[in-house]
Order: sequence, then C-alpha cells, then structure tokens
Amino acid sequence: MFRLRRRRPTGAPSTPVAATLPSATFASLATTTVSEVAPDLIGQTCGVGRVAAAEVQSLFHYGAVDIDQKHLVVWVLLTGAPQDDVPAWWAPEVEVPTGADPDLAQWMRGLAAIVRSRFETVDWPNGNRVRVLFDSAERVEQGGGWSYFK
Repeated sequence: MFRLRRRRPTGAPSTPVAATLPSATFASLATTTVSEVAPDLIGQTCGVGRVAAAEVQSLFHYGAVDIDQKHLVVWVLLTGAPQDDVPAWWAPEVEVPTGADPDLAQWMRGLAAIVRSRFETVDWPNGNRVRVLFDSAERVEQGGGWSYFK
C-alpha cells in the first residue's frame, strides 16, 4: 500500500497529490484504488443473520470523475442472498428499508467504510464521502449486465 504525496521540504505544508492531478488522471486513480481494495473484499461473507451467506462477488466503479471527482460511484455486487433481501441500488448508510436484515445493512456499512478509507488513503477529494452502492449480482445479470446501470 502506498500513500500518494509529493516530497516537500521540511516545514513546508504538504499538498495531496490527488489535488494536483489532471482531471483525466482521476479515472486512473479510481481504477487503481478499486483494484487494490477488491482483493480485501471479494469473497467476504456477511456471516450473520438470515442472509449470512451473502458474499461480495465483485467491485467496480464508474462516474464522470474527469469532470468532477464527486461523480465517483463504487459498486459492490453481492451473491448468496435472495434478491429480495438486497434492495436495488442500495446505500445502507442512507436508508434501511422496512424488512431489510439489519445484520446485512451493518455488514454493508462496514464494507463501504473500508472502500472509503482506501480512497482517503490516496487523498481522493472527500474520500470519506465516496458513494458506495450495493446490489444483487443476479439482478444486475438479469437486467442486462452493464446496461443495468444506465
């Protein structure tokens, strides 16, 4: 794991590298960051509650980060839980729908915190506010794969 920072003379204020990157480079930084956090999350299971078998199948990102870094969205696709237990386009920090498994929501909030922490490590602007959404891998496949997100 590395932390992107410019070398600076002793006593000079540090400038996060991400703050000095050309806009197009943010897409590359997002790709690298998601690639680095993916092995930590893929294969993790919830382990508790009625959806204990819920498992992280994949992670990816999209968004017009070359226009503005606030458009970044990191997706975590889950398998092993019935689609009905994983609301579509779910952000568990924002809302836990009636009937949703609270253990699943808590686990997902923890996963989102790991993703955000990794973005903070590379000095992503407002890394602690990166949108992390969850969905069922099966629903995404049935919805046409990539076109499901359009």
